[in-house]
Amino acid sequence: MKKHYTLFAIIAFIVLTGIAQDEPRQSKQFYIGVFASPDLSFGKVPYPDSYFLSASNPNSNYNISKYSYTLGLEALYQINTRLALSIGLQYSDKGGKTKLLLFPATPAPLPDHYKYNYRFFDIPVRIDYYFSRKKIAPFITTGVSTNVFLNQSTKGYFFENTVGYLNENSTGYSKINLQFQIGAGVDITFNKSRLRIFPIYRVSIIKPNLGINTNYYYSGTGLNPQISGRLYSIGLGINYFFRLSKRQTNTAPNDMREL
Repeated sequence: MKKHYTLFAIIAFIVLTGIAQDEPRQSKQFYIGVFASPDLSFGKVPYPDSYFLSASNPNSNYNISKYSYTLGLEALYQINTRLALSIGLQYSDKGGKTKLLLFPATPAPLPDHYKYNYRFFDIPVRIDYYFSRKKIAPFITTGVSTNVFLNQSTKGYFFENTVGYLNENSTGYSKINLQFQIGAGVDITFNKSRLRIFPIYRVSIIKPNLGINTNYYYSGTGLNPQISGRLYSIGLGINYFFRLSKRQTNTAPNDMREL
């Protein structure tokens, strides 16, 4: 089976190479397209230590990643054959979850873990640098995204998949947050479109507030304090762009175009 996947990947690469344009990428070109990214997100959220005192298997490394995603639109302007600028409008679901903890209960210990989802509109602005002017080019991209908070949901799961706790209160959350992004991948330019595939890493520049009325509870005090935590994610970014501006006619000799 693995051999079949490898063969399919090789054939797909050959086909893409064959239909990609022969000439180097042109400057001053506008593109618009879609963006999708399956992600693993992680929230480094500080639980009070007292929350875990009654657990039979306490662990300070209780935050783990969860599957998430980012979907939306992006526009790209090819400044020159080496540099491009992109801006997007995307919907993202981020957050994380906790490891399973066992709390005393009768007649058996009560399994307990939480999953928290934070939903945003993202407005990423990135600059791209291409290491080649060819039709298939490796590139690096970096920039900043403005995250506009929409809503959140925190679910507590008991007895494996049974939801025993649900909180959708968005009080106390940062409405606006900034996120650093960096990635690297490959750009394949066709006659009227282009495909980009690149792993991308994202992290909150400043720790956003993550609410005051959640499951993050100071045991024994009856208080739900304001908490904050840095949000991380790593994903596989996929762009497919369509060219808006007309392709320029280049009559320069081949050796001049390759400079």
